[in-house]
Amino acid sequence: TSQRNPTIYIDGSWHLSKERSSRTEFENGPRIKGAHFFDIDDVATNDKEKNPKGLPHMMPSKNLFSKAMDEFNVKPVSTIVVYT
Repeated sequence: TSQRNPTIYIDGSWHLSKERSSRTEFENGPRIKGAHFFDIDDVATNDKEKNPKGLPHMMPSKNLFSKAMDEFNVKPVSTIVVYT
């Protein structure tokens, strides 16, 4: 990769247990330098029409997912590494 197209690292960790917070663990480190935290709950579909039962962690809409990737500066040519 080059400076014009750096590799983007995304931490996709998620814990079912309420006793652990993936976001807190990411913020407290250790983590890959420059990595972003992807919180599935931040982008999960909550739309009553698309998720009438209100189930957690449902696939986000195209627009919502695109917005999340824009925040991480992901481009169509980006190299992305997602880790947990």
